[in-house]
Amino acid sequence: CVTVQIIYKLPQMCYNERVRNPGKRRRAAGRKMQERRVRVVLRTESEGAAERLCLTARERGERRYIFGSDGAFYAVSIPRKGAPRITRRGELGYRLELDVGKDTDARIRTAYGCFDVKVHTLYARTREQGAGLVLECGYILRFDGYDRRNDVTFSAKPLAVSEEDKEGRDEN
Repeated sequence: CVTVQIIYKLPQMCYNERVRNPGKRRRAAGRKMQERRVRVVLRTESEGAAERLCLTARERGERRYIFGSDGAFYAVSIPRKGAPRITRRGELGYRLELDVGKDTDARIRTAYGCFDVKVHTLYARTREQGAGLVLECGYILRFDGYDRRNDVTFSAKPLAVSEEDKEGRDEN
């Protein structure tokens, strides 16, 4: 899939978002976006396999978290109203819209090509926990007659003052 190379080179924005709303980036550039550092944990479970990431992230705007590790970059958006979204860029890329009870379209980009899938969201629950935020969701990826269930737990909490100081020293 030739477009895979183009998609991975675009900074911070999915190719489809840029095509659909080219003025969005220009409007955002005119105003300073609030940004703070937070600690995030992303846990995924699928058919007995589990993966857990614990990283420092940037909270950009309200309830949108950007983080990455080892060539994989994530954006998790948890709107107060509407469906949560999880986007991943890197060797494996996708954008999932988790609208409960509905089938939504997604495209998974791999080194071997692009695959169109349906995402059936079973549940998506958001709750505040202390000063942080937790998203729990479950969905089924449907591809060519094959169903694969995935469960995701995402949490974000503000960094302690001592952690923020350490982060600032590490960047300089």
